[in-house]
Amino acid sequence: MYVVSISVLIIGGLIAVISGKAAGFASVSAVAVAFACNLFLSVPPIFYNDVPSYVLYLQNPMGIVNFEIDSLSAFFLITASFIFFVTSIYLYGCMPKENRKFHFAFFNFLFVLVMLVLTVKNSIGFLITLELVSLLTVFLILYDHKSQRVQKSAVYYLIAMHVATVFLIIPIIILITATGNMDFSAYKDLLASASEIQTPLLCLFLLGFIFKAGFVPFHTANTSALSQAQPAISTVISAVVIQIPIYGLLRIITLTDSTPLFIAYTFLFFSVITALYSVTNALTQKELKQILSYSTVTNIGIIGVGISVGLLGKAYGKPLLALLGFTGVLFHIFNSAVFMATAFFACGSVHLSTGTSKLTELGGLIKTMPVTAVCFLTASLSICALPPFNGFISEFFICLSLVTTETSSSGALITSRVIAAAALASVGALSLIAYVRAFGIIFTGVQRSQLTAKENPRSILIPMVILSAVCLIVGIFPLPVTALIKTPAMLISGVSGFALNDALMPAFSVSKASFIFLLFIFAILGLKHILLKKRTTVTAKTWNCGYENVSSRMQYTASSLTAPLINLIQPIVAKGESAGGVFSPKGDEIDQIDVEDTDARLSTIIQIPGVSQLSRKDYFFPQVQVHHQTEHLDFIDHYVVGNILKAFKRFYNLFAWIQTGYIGHYLFYMLITLLVFLIISVWRLL
Repeated sequence: MYVVSISVLIIGGLIAVISGKAAGFASVSAVAVAFACNLFLSVPPIFYNDVPSYVLYLQNPMGIVNFEIDSLSAFFLITASFIFFVTSIYLYGCMPKENRKFHFAFFNFLFVLVMLVLTVKNSIGFLITLELVSLLTVFLILYDHKSQRVQKSAVYYLIAMHVATVFLIIPIIILITATGNMDFSAYKDLLASASEIQTPLLCLFLLGFIFKAGFVPFHTANTSALSQAQPAISTVISAVVIQIPIYGLLRIITLTDSTPLFIAYTFLFFSVITALYSVTNALTQKELKQILSYSTVTNIGIIGVGISVGLLGKAYGKPLLALLGFTGVLFHIFNSAVFMATAFFACGSVHLSTGTSKLTELGGLIKTMPVTAVCFLTASLSICALPPFNGFISEFFICLSLVTTETSSSGALITSRVIAAAALASVGALSLIAYVRAFGIIFTGVQRSQLTAKENPRSILIPMVILSAVCLIVGIFPLPVTALIKTPAMLISGVSGFALNDALMPAFSVSKASFIFLLFIFAILGLKHILLKKRTTVTAKTWNCGYENVSSRMQYTASSLTAPLINLIQPIVAKGESAGGVFSPKGDEIDQIDVEDTDARLSTIIQIPGVSQLSRKDYFFPQVQVHHQTEHLDFIDHYVVGNILKAFKRFYNLFAWIQTGYIGHYLFYMLITLLVFLIISVWRLL
């Protein structure tokens, strides 16, 4: 079945390239067959501890390469296959005709590489497939290859992934040298024992994987790629590609009996900072894809908190703590993949219909796009971890691991768990504010521009509806997913014999109560519909607080809605910039202006060609219209990464004179290089 799944995907990709018209159908069919095969393959390791294995014989230095589907690989394989399946349907509906055959082919080939990286047990094979996943992801990001922003994001993402791989290559080379074996199972003795080499190896593995997964401060490449890629590809990056480093980290953890405490506490610190920093930045964004990009990083931080709790449980010898932590991690990996995919699909639906995802240009879409609105609302409630949706169950697991009553004699453990629990509560509250803002601005109120919108075709709506249903069903009936994650959670934690269902009973009760409340609301709405069915109803505008002829400029904007909160957290976000356009009374744009200091802009005298002067009084009694738009930047991206890149650019510009553009000069450089090597060789012989 494993070989069949990979073969079908490769054949489907090749057919997509050869036959342009049938590219979408070939891709979707191949992904559907692979999804069914992977489900069949994943049943034995999860439910019967039967591990299918496959062997590939290669020439040296690779030698024998083992592929195994244990319970951990099977769980990630099911999650990735499901996301690829629904995304293929969505991609079929939204992909334009231009270059679609190559896009579908790359999509299938990426699925193949994801299967390989999740099942290969050869460390060098893992690194190779992991890098190929990054490379194919770049090809998919570059669909709109004419856009400079897309090009920069793709190159930035590729460079960042290569740099992260360096931190993974070093410990793997050390392990291969020490054991003489490339198989992960051969490293257990070195990583399980508390030896001098264990700590630096685990530190390098941790650094490499958190770099690739996009923990703060290494998140900027991932957020850039997520915000610039096509929504369907952003879905795959968010729900699958970014989760692969988490799989790699969990795979290394399975080889350890315990982890040094300072590594666990350091990872917990990074995870909490990642969750808080990213959700804070999500509050300031004015484009829906950027909000979702930072939400992806937020969920990576929440997953990191669960992993840290599991590591602390293993380090302190507390099996229940470890099991609950890793169970919450796996549950949240599945749930975040589902609800982030739903959110990105809804974002893509809005963009396809209106041509933009900027909050400042959208409004009132619930009237023209009701299905998209309901699906995005479902995803938003799941992201905010509200019952009865799936996000509540997984975050409940992680919070349960933080507040479990298992005895502990360590004050540091108790303190860190209390701080982490408070941080998760803050993340939930800030996420709720962010998505009330996003949903309210985009789908409620009145239109903020002249954009027209209508609901998209069924091929785009069906994947969203399927994922929204999964969000609700898993939130109400989480036992099937619990059965999927029980075996891999025990494999990671190294413990067994605990009844996870008993631990989840409070969450089940809250979800069922919330579901009953929803049914009650729907019953009232249904009764209202029945009673008013035979009566004449009149539809009128909202009361609008007594105002008549309200314009879109009189409602809340993306900035004003969260301005009080942003003012409180101003020290940890980049300073706002105000960009404005100067318009004549008729609405014709005269010029563009930039005012760096948002707070002082009212007292600034601005010189504009064709306009005598704009002073303080012109803002209160304007003869022309001045539009300002406040932007908040990612502090790390703008000040830290931006300054580092500028320094590199200044350094490389010192050698720009070498690039003359004349081939004769380049041949001369080659001649000089050969002469230098020749002189060195002769000198060594003497």
